[in-house]
Amino acid sequence: MWLGRYAYIPFGILFIITQYWALKVEKLKKKNDIQTYKEIVAFMEGKKLDELHKAVEVGKRPYQNILKVIISAGVTAMICFLIGVLMHVFLN
Repeated sequence: MWLGRYAYIPFGILFIITQYWALKVEKLKKKNDIQTYKEIVAFMEGKKLDELHKAVEVGKRPYQNILKVIISAGVTAMICFLIGVLMHVFLN
């Protein structure tokens, strides 16, 4: 508001940096076929899951993706609500 369009510059830079690293992480996860927390922990420790544990983790993925969407939407809604309340309080 006070800086006009220049206020978007730091957010743009942060967005670009964040997206760069997020893409690198996703490429690494895809290359090594790791998605769940248990798979990531095993990968970080230099281990691999056996076939049975891998099958169990693959079965969990669809449910985890749905849960990610629901949690992300909830957190986003709470942040937007908080920003709206703060703007109402400080700008009125």
